[in-house]
Amino acid sequence: MEQCNSILKTQVLDGVWTRIKGFHKKATRCLLAVLALQALAIYNLQIYGYPSVRIGDLRA
Repeated sequence: MEQCNSILKTQVLDGVWTRIKGFHKKATRCLLAVLALQALAIYNLQIYGYPSVRIGDLRA
C-alpha cells in the first residue's frame, strides 16, 4: 500500500493536486490515477507474472 501511495503521488499525479482547483476535478484526477495504476498492475501480471508496479516502467 505504501508503494502504491508513493507511486501515485510522485509518478502519476506529479504535483497535479496543487494545480487543479475544485474538489470534483481533484477527485476525478485521483480516480484516473488509481485506474492507471490498476492497468499497469494488470499489464505486469500478464507480462512478468506478478502484479507489482515497477517504477522503471512508469518512467519509461
